[in-house]
Amino acid sequence: MANRARASGTRRPPAWAAQATKYQYQLTAQSPVEVAVWVHEELYALRYDIHDTLEFGIVVSGRAERVLPGVILELGPGDVWMIPSWEPHGACTTVRDTKLIIVTFLPGLFGDEVLGDVPWTELMAAPAEERPRVRDDATRAVALQVARELEAEGVGRPVGWQAMVRWHLLRLLLLLRRGWERPAGIRANLSSDNLARITPALEALRADPYHRLSLGQAADLCRMSASHFGRLFRQTMQMSFGRFCLEARVVCAAHDLASTDLPIGALAERLGFSDGSHLHRTFERHYGVTPSTYRARFR
Repeated sequence: MANRARASGTRRPPAWAAQATKYQYQLTAQSPVEVAVWVHEELYALRYDIHDTLEFGIVVSGRAERVLPGVILELGPGDVWMIPSWEPHGACTTVRDTKLIIVTFLPGLFGDEVLGDVPWTELMAAPAEERPRVRDDATRAVALQVARELEAEGVGRPVGWQAMVRWHLLRLLLLLRRGWERPAGIRANLSSDNLARITPALEALRADPYHRLSLGQAADLCRMSASHFGRLFRQTMQMSFGRFCLEARVVCAAHDLASTDLPIGALAERLGFSDGSHLHRTFERHYGVTPSTYRARFR
């Protein structure tokens, strides 16, 4: 079935590539935030994405899914999701006329803001399954109210709209922080200049997530030794380069399971797994379901 979607405001729907998107948000230090209002009139098939901006989303109506490293989020009205820079993820809607508010922004939008005793960056730097979520009706009501305010500011763009977007989003982040148990060992580094130094490797992964980029090749792209690149990557992304590549490949597997009829063995070969059993075990370990069960959800 053909997919139709429309977006309010100035942003047009991205042209999804078969493997990965190169959706450039064109944010700057002077204009660090963008708000998009998406209404998916038809079911929206799972798509792989990876981008250099941070993302915060709210479901206004309908239902959607976000496939993040290690977790599949099933989202309804008032639910939220958050994605840090360069995190591989998949997105789809599972109900017609699903409406989403998606805010993309640079770390400079919030700067060194601290939510009580926790820097805001730590909410997004936490492992995907441990990030804050809406867990009660009161917070859900606030999230829906904030969604309406974000839509009004992002579409109308009155004087000072970006400052108001910051204020509304910060209000919701603070409320989410109050109901969140902070995981141990988080060392958020989202605003570090180190991110720019490893960007050539991340850009290569975005351009072709199916290509097996070695640590040495990634280091060469960034003009560093392999050992220096490995240390800097772990410090910046909170995981090893190998782990990051594996996460990207598993999200790509989810995309291919949802969008193709390729058998598991063929997917394994395409994604660089040793065989179908290796892909099966890895996928089930990440998402708690087998590849065949996951595929059935989209048939």
